[in-house]
Amino acid sequence: MTHTPEVMLWIRFENQPNALKYRAKPEDSDIADLAYRLIVENKRLKDAAPDNIQILLNDQLQRPDTRLVDIETTATAPLIIRYPLSEKTVIIRCFFQQFLLFEHQFQHSTGIWDQLCALVRENENQLEEIDKSKIFFCTTGKKHGGQELTNIFELNHFLSRLPADDHEVGASLSVRIKGRKSYSEWKFYDITKTIFGKGFDDLGGFPCFDPDEIPKPTSEICTETVNGFFVEIRRKLKAFRAIDNELVTREFISPFLTTAVECVQKNEPSLLLRAEKPLVGSRGYGPVDFSVERDGVIILVTVVKKEQFGQGAAQNLAQLHSMVETLEKKRKLDHTDFEDDDSLPVIAYGIVTSAREWMFLLWAGDSSKPTVQHTPQLPCPFDGDLSRAKAILEKIVRILDSQNIGLNDSSRRMKIKKCRID
Repeated sequence: MTHTPEVMLWIRFENQPNALKYRAKPEDSDIADLAYRLIVENKRLKDAAPDNIQILLNDQLQRPDTRLVDIETTATAPLIIRYPLSEKTVIIRCFFQQFLLFEHQFQHSTGIWDQLCALVRENENQLEEIDKSKIFFCTTGKKHGGQELTNIFELNHFLSRLPADDHEVGASLSVRIKGRKSYSEWKFYDITKTIFGKGFDDLGGFPCFDPDEIPKPTSEICTETVNGFFVEIRRKLKAFRAIDNELVTREFISPFLTTAVECVQKNEPSLLLRAEKPLVGSRGYGPVDFSVERDGVIILVTVVKKEQFGQGAAQNLAQLHSMVETLEKKRKLDHTDFEDDDSLPVIAYGIVTSAREWMFLLWAGDSSKPTVQHTPQLPCPFDGDLSRAKAILEKIVRILDSQNIGLNDSSRRMKIKKCRID
């Protein structure tokens, strides 16, 4: 007669706080037998079918034919019993930064939260390294929008209130990250307190810089390029007549950026202009209106309404902070450059613009102790011979060219004096 060894397992029903010691029956040899036995013995599983029970160990789903004698469990690493909570199928549309990440059909089980978080990280590269404990959701839509869901219990309570259509419920959720804000949610006082340890109401206490003091570009903007720029601006002025909303504002900003990038691409073909590229950092996340890249971002552009330059500066500062963090993680920055007692290398520039006004920000140093400078709001009225539009274009070209030279040779990276903000 064959002796079946006694198997003692630690098990925990998913989302319950404590693991239990469980003595397997001699006739139960594998995971499939265990699932059936648990249904028979536990009231919470009385309506479940064996094929609706999932058993996991260290986040890995166990095969039905896995032998119990081959499984090692402890109180801190038990078998997790995942089971249905209802007969409903849940269809979730999940958004991040206003973009649809996925639409997925879930069984309404104890595992829906973990499965949802796993799909978020799988479908958004920027969130791969985010611990799942940092992820939560916010409901969207006119009827059910605005509710924060921070755990499985709040999610289940929300789902239980939704009307079911033939055992199906649908929900739209937006991904949020604990401890971080969307860039557009930052206020100037809050972001400066986060970055500098002291909050400021505006840029008034920050030092100014003059983009015209940046060395002239290695290649001057040719007359043909300038004339093409003028033609494009005048075509838009004729077509739109007024800059009265964000979409039109972007139409007028675009010629400045495309022309400047094209100019510098003659010396550096890999330079690239992007629109609405997502950016994630330790303090913020969201899309960047425009960015110019070459082996890392070198300019970030924030589009604002005329009366929102303060808010735009806050958003741009938060994005610059995230961008520098990204460079640090990728080891793109040489921290020996930050050891000088008097000066810091310029890492990146930001632009805040309503098309009719432009403000430039300069970020020098690392993410922890930077020096930030700015220009006044520079008018660009699009009148007469467009000379002020040309002046703005020339400033952008100077910045791009200077950044490109610094990337080629760090010793030629522009430096500024360290400055403590009071």
